[in-house]
Amino acid sequence: MELEVLYTSKTLDIEYNREYNYLYCNWKGFQTVDSVKGGGNKILELFRQRRCRKVLNDNRLVTGPWQGAAEWAAKEWFPAMYGAGLKHFAWVVSPSISGQLSIEKTLSEAEMKDEITCTFDSFESAHKWLVVAGTH
Repeated sequence: MELEVLYTSKTLDIEYNREYNYLYCNWKGFQTVDSVKGGGNKILELFRQRRCRKVLNDNRLVTGPWQGAAEWAAKEWFPAMYGAGLKHFAWVVSPSISGQLSIEKTLSEAEMKDEITCTFDSFESAHKWLVVAGTH
């Protein structure tokens, strides 16, 4: 799998999967409202530049809650991503219960279609879903 590094920081790495035309967003460590908003805005910027339609959002390395940014993600970020052409969003959940609760809060507050956003326990299952989703 060929990935091109587009952005790297203490809390987020963003890579582009050329073969399947998706952004791979690997969130790392403890997240704050500022890190989530800053990272989300960077994802949106690169998503627009690459003209992708899919994102693999990986939270396996996230520690702690980020619920303070959940409403922003639900009410502002996801609508902006949809406006930029998002068709499929695969979300690998954090093994941390507090991280899982933050994801659940975001999804419960967002107006989403089930076929656009799915959660997964592993990178492999999320990647496979994106690859299959891209053929429809």
